[in-house]
Amino acid sequence: MNNKLKSFTYLLIIEIILFTLAACPGEEDIPYLSGIVRIIGTAQVGQTLTTDTSKLNGDGIITYQWMRDNAIVIGSDRTTYSLTTADVDSTVTVTVTRSGYSGSITSTQTDIIVPSEATPGLAFTLIYNTEYSVSIGTATATFISIPKMYKGLPVTRIEEKGFYEYTTMTNISIPDSVTSIGFSAFSGCSSLTSITIPNSVTSIGIFAFENCSSLTNVTIPNSVTSIGYSTFSNCTSLTSVTIPNSVTIIYNYAFSGCSSLTSITIPNSVTSIGIFAFENCSSLTNVTIPNSVTSIGYSTFSNCTSLTSVTIPNSVIIIYNDAFRNCTGLTSVFYGGANISAWNAITIYDNNNTSLTNATRYYYSVTNPGTANTHWRWVDGVATVW
Repeated sequence: MNNKLKSFTYLLIIEIILFTLAACPGEEDIPYLSGIVRIIGTAQVGQTLTTDTSKLNGDGIITYQWMRDNAIVIGSDRTTYSLTTADVDSTVTVTVTRSGYSGSITSTQTDIIVPSEATPGLAFTLIYNTEYSVSIGTATATFISIPKMYKGLPVTRIEEKGFYEYTTMTNISIPDSVTSIGFSAFSGCSSLTSITIPNSVTSIGIFAFENCSSLTNVTIPNSVTSIGYSTFSNCTSLTSVTIPNSVTIIYNYAFSGCSSLTSITIPNSVTSIGIFAFENCSSLTNVTIPNSVTSIGYSTFSNCTSLTSVTIPNSVIIIYNDAFRNCTGLTSVFYGGANISAWNAITIYDNNNTSLTNATRYYYSVTNPGTANTHWRWVDGVATVW
């Protein structure tokens, strides 16, 4: 074959190839799927998630594949996905394709799926790879329910400032897996009306419920041994508190400013009551100090203007300045000693304790002393004059 014929043959072959390529376009000519896929719904068992494909390009038929922790969920190829207990502690995504387009789009993952009784959006922090603490996260509910378990591990702590100033919360359910309520955990939760602290809790941090101005009552479990600094200070709607006989210390300012508190029972287990512990409890009408206490601290009951009677045991040997400052309604002191000699043995600092020293004083007697209005005894748990 001469050179001219060879050249013609090569040109013919190239033209055929080009014609074939033009007639049969490659994958690079198929448009690539682009856009955004979103999941709409609540990450909680019993809820249904929905795919939002409004931001995808094109108009071909869409197919769906739901994934749990990046693994295909068999049979989940619809636009919606209903969450079950199998999804708990996992995240969910959905991957979509579209006819006439190459590639696929995967949504961002959901929050961790929580049980049906748990509040979506709570944030959890792993501790020592053995347990979790919890905080408000992105939750917006007014009723907060904390789960016992998260990702197979117990939820044991309410984080420091975990729900700090979350003002829309009215109630919270704390599971019995929780052992610790952190510093300022609920401080400033001004809409919180009630709380049940489970028996599993052994530690309540300082300022834990400070300024919870709508809190009306609280029961402290017998697993708690102390009530910390300003734990309930300025809980202005708190009307009653039950302190268990496991508590040995009531720290400074523990109930300061609880202006609606009308009564409180301090158990015999308490050996120390801090300064300002009940300052400005202006609705408190009576208080009984247990015989395990040896001193009444500085300003412990100052400005308790509704306090009409106080029971002081003979174990008390010192009453500090301002302990009963401005207790203008105090008229009766039920003293556990038998006579004035025992009372005079108490060191009472003079500064602003005239409300106490000017009140009518009664001495304890098991039997009728034979003289009216000088002694008292217990009648059904109430200090009663003979």
